[in-house]
Amino acid sequence: MRRRPIAVLSVALVPLVAVLVVSCSHEQAFDDWATKADAICKRAQQNADQNPAPASKLPGEALRLSATRSRDELDELKKLDAPTERTSAVAEYFITLDRRSDALERYGDELDKAPAQGPAPSRALLEDVTGQAYTQAAALDLQECRGGVDFQVATTTTTPSTAPGPEPTTPVVTGIGGQPEGDDTTQDEPG
Repeated sequence: MRRRPIAVLSVALVPLVAVLVVSCSHEQAFDDWATKADAICKRAQQNADQNPAPASKLPGEALRLSATRSRDELDELKKLDAPTERTSAVAEYFITLDRRSDALERYGDELDKAPAQGPAPSRALLEDVTGQAYTQAAALDLQECRGGVDFQVATTTTTPSTAPGPEPTTPVVTGIGGQPEGDDTTQDEPG
Protein backbone atom coordinates (compact mmCIF):
# COMPACT_ATOMS: atom_id res chain seq x y z
CA MET A 1 0.00 0.00 0.00
CA ARG A 2 2.93 2.31 0.18
CA ARG A 3 2.96 2.51 -3.61
CA ARG A 4 -0.35 4.33 -3.82
CA PRO A 5 0.84 7.62 -2.29
CA ILE A 6 3.72 7.68 -4.77
CA ALA A 7 1.33 7.01 -7.65
CA VAL A 8 -1.04 9.71 -6.41
CA LEU A 9 1.87 12.09 -5.98
CA SER A 10 3.21 11.43 -9.49
CA VAL A 11 -0.25 11.92 -11.01
CA ALA A 12 -0.56 15.21 -9.17
CA LEU A 13 2.89 16.37 -10.32
CA VAL A 14 2.29 15.80 -14.05
CA PRO A 15 -0.14 18.72 -14.48
CA LEU A 16 2.07 20.91 -12.30
CA VAL A 17 5.13 20.14 -14.45
CA ALA A 18 3.13 20.83 -17.62
CA VAL A 19 2.05 24.22 -16.26
CA LEU A 20 5.63 25.08 -15.34
CA VAL A 21 6.95 24.10 -18.77
CA VAL A 22 4.32 26.19 -20.55
CA SER A 23 4.84 29.18 -18.28
CA CYS A 24 8.66 28.99 -18.64
CA SER A 25 8.61 29.02 -22.43
CA HIS A 26 8.39 32.80 -22.69
CA GLU A 27 7.79 32.97 -26.41
CA GLN A 28 5.42 35.36 -28.12
CA ALA A 29 4.08 35.99 -31.58
CA PHE A 30 6.57 37.77 -33.84
CA ASP A 31 4.28 40.76 -34.44
CA ASP A 32 3.98 41.31 -30.68
CA TRP A 33 7.76 41.06 -30.32
CA ALA A 34 8.34 43.53 -33.17
CA THR A 35 5.91 46.05 -31.68
CA LYS A 36 7.66 45.86 -28.29
CA ALA A 37 11.10 46.04 -29.93
CA ASP A 38 10.13 49.12 -31.94
CA ALA A 39 8.86 50.81 -28.76
CA ILE A 40 12.24 50.17 -27.07
CA CYS A 41 14.16 51.52 -30.06
CA LYS A 42 11.97 54.59 -30.39
CA ARG A 43 12.37 55.41 -26.71
CA ALA A 44 16.17 54.93 -26.89
CA GLN A 45 16.49 57.20 -29.93
CA GLN A 46 14.25 59.87 -28.40
CA ASN A 47 16.39 59.78 -25.26
CA ALA A 48 19.54 60.21 -27.37
CA ASP A 49 17.99 63.10 -29.28
CA GLN A 50 17.01 64.85 -26.05
CA ASN A 51 20.43 64.20 -24.48
CA PRO A 52 23.03 64.80 -27.18
CA ALA A 53 26.69 64.04 -26.69
CA PRO A 54 28.41 66.72 -24.63
CA ALA A 55 31.07 68.80 -26.35
CA SER A 56 34.43 67.10 -26.30
CA LYS A 57 37.90 67.75 -27.63
CA LEU A 58 38.01 64.11 -28.71
CA PRO A 59 36.22 63.53 -32.03
CA GLY A 60 35.51 59.90 -31.18
CA GLU A 61 33.63 60.65 -27.96
CA ALA A 62 30.24 60.95 -29.68
CA LEU A 63 30.86 57.62 -31.41
CA ARG A 64 31.68 55.86 -28.15
CA LEU A 65 28.58 57.38 -26.53
CA SER A 66 26.49 56.11 -29.45
CA ALA A 67 28.02 52.65 -28.95
CA THR A 68 27.14 52.72 -25.25
CA ARG A 69 23.57 53.81 -25.95
CA SER A 70 23.24 51.16 -28.66
CA ARG A 71 24.46 48.47 -26.26
CA ASP A 72 21.89 49.63 -23.68
CA GLU A 73 19.19 49.43 -26.34
CA LEU A 74 20.36 45.93 -27.31
CA ASP A 75 20.27 44.81 -23.67
CA GLU A 76 16.64 45.97 -23.46
CA LEU A 77 15.79 44.13 -26.70
CA LYS A 78 17.35 40.93 -25.34
CA LYS A 79 15.12 41.14 -22.25
CA LEU A 80 12.03 40.71 -24.42
CA ASP A 81 10.52 37.25 -24.60
CA ALA A 82 11.78 35.50 -27.72
CA PRO A 83 9.45 35.50 -30.73
CA THR A 84 8.02 32.17 -31.80
CA GLU A 85 8.91 32.89 -35.43
CA ARG A 86 12.07 34.15 -37.11
CA THR A 87 14.18 33.51 -34.03
CA SER A 88 17.40 32.98 -36.00
CA ALA A 89 16.90 36.23 -37.93
CA VAL A 90 16.38 38.09 -34.63
CA ALA A 91 19.51 36.46 -33.17
CA GLU A 92 21.55 37.47 -36.25
CA TYR A 93 20.24 41.03 -35.94
CA PHE A 94 21.34 41.14 -32.29
CA ILE A 95 24.81 39.89 -33.23
CA THR A 96 25.08 42.56 -35.93
CA LEU A 97 23.99 45.30 -33.51
CA ASP A 98 26.71 44.17 -31.11
CA ARG A 99 29.29 44.18 -33.93
CA ARG A 100 28.18 47.70 -34.88
CA SER A 101 28.76 48.92 -31.33
CA ASP A 102 32.25 47.39 -31.44
CA ALA A 103 32.90 49.09 -34.80
CA LEU A 104 31.69 52.46 -33.44
CA GLU A 105 34.06 52.21 -30.47
CA ARG A 106 36.97 51.11 -32.64
CA TYR A 107 36.41 53.90 -35.17
CA GLY A 108 36.07 56.47 -32.37
CA ASP A 109 39.35 55.31 -30.85
CA GLU A 110 41.12 55.39 -34.22
CA LEU A 111 39.70 58.83 -34.94
CA ASP A 112 41.08 60.13 -31.63
CA LYS A 113 44.53 58.72 -32.45
CA ALA A 114 44.64 60.12 -35.98
CA PRO A 115 46.75 63.25 -36.48
CA ALA A 116 44.72 66.43 -36.74
CA GLN A 117 45.79 67.14 -40.32
CA GLY A 118 46.30 63.53 -41.35
CA PRO A 119 43.97 61.17 -43.13
CA ALA A 120 40.95 59.93 -41.24
CA PRO A 121 40.83 56.21 -40.44
CA SER A 122 38.85 53.88 -42.66
CA ARG A 123 35.10 53.77 -42.02
CA ALA A 124 34.64 50.68 -44.19
CA LEU A 125 33.89 48.24 -41.35
CA LEU A 126 31.53 50.67 -39.61
CA GLU A 127 29.64 51.39 -42.83
CA ASP A 128 29.48 47.69 -43.71
CA VAL A 129 28.12 46.52 -40.37
CA THR A 130 25.70 49.47 -40.16
CA GLY A 131 24.38 48.56 -43.62
CA GLN A 132 23.93 44.96 -42.49
CA ALA A 133 21.98 46.08 -39.42
CA TYR A 134 19.68 48.25 -41.52
CA THR A 135 19.10 45.42 -44.00
CA GLN A 136 18.33 42.93 -41.24
CA ALA A 137 15.97 45.35 -39.47
CA ALA A 138 14.10 45.95 -42.73
CA ALA A 139 13.84 42.19 -43.31
CA LEU A 140 12.31 41.88 -39.84
CA ASP A 141 9.79 44.63 -40.72
CA LEU A 142 10.98 46.77 -37.83
CA GLN A 143 9.92 50.40 -38.12
CA GLU A 144 11.94 52.09 -35.36
CA CYS A 145 14.82 49.66 -34.85
CA ARG A 146 17.57 49.96 -37.41
CA GLY A 147 21.28 50.10 -36.73
CA GLY A 148 21.31 51.08 -33.07
CA VAL A 149 21.09 54.51 -31.50
CA ASP A 150 22.29 57.21 -33.87
CA PHE A 151 24.10 60.34 -32.84
CA GLN A 152 23.42 63.83 -34.05
CA VAL A 153 25.94 65.24 -36.48
CA ALA A 154 26.23 68.99 -36.98
CA THR A 155 25.84 69.76 -40.67
CA THR A 156 25.80 72.90 -42.74
CA THR A 157 23.39 73.68 -45.51
CA THR A 158 24.60 75.21 -48.73
CA THR A 159 22.45 77.20 -51.08
CA PRO A 160 23.03 76.82 -54.80
CA SER A 161 24.64 79.84 -56.37
CA THR A 162 22.35 82.22 -58.22
CA ALA A 163 25.24 84.06 -59.86
CA PRO A 164 24.92 84.48 -63.62
CA GLY A 165 27.09 82.23 -65.71
CA PRO A 166 27.09 78.95 -67.54
CA GLU A 167 25.04 76.09 -66.22
CA PRO A 168 27.12 73.45 -64.46
CA THR A 169 27.73 70.35 -66.52
CA THR A 170 27.98 66.76 -65.44
CA PRO A 171 31.47 65.42 -66.08
CA VAL A 172 31.84 62.29 -68.17
CA VAL A 173 34.06 59.60 -66.72
CA THR A 174 36.89 59.07 -69.15
CA GLY A 175 39.41 56.31 -69.59
CA ILE A 176 43.03 56.58 -70.57
CA GLY A 177 43.41 58.93 -73.53
CA GLY A 178 40.28 60.95 -72.71
CA GLN A 179 37.69 58.66 -74.34
CA PRO A 180 34.41 58.09 -72.50
CA GLU A 181 34.70 55.07 -70.21
CA GLY A 182 34.03 51.87 -72.15
CA ASP A 183 34.71 53.39 -75.60
CA ASP A 184 37.95 52.41 -77.30
CA THR A 185 37.84 55.29 -79.77
CA THR A 186 35.89 58.47 -80.25
CA GLN A 187 34.63 59.96 -83.47
CA ASP A 188 33.88 63.62 -84.07
CA GLU A 189 30.31 64.20 -85.14
CA PRO A 190 29.36 67.22 -87.24
CA GLY A 191 27.21 69.85 -85.64
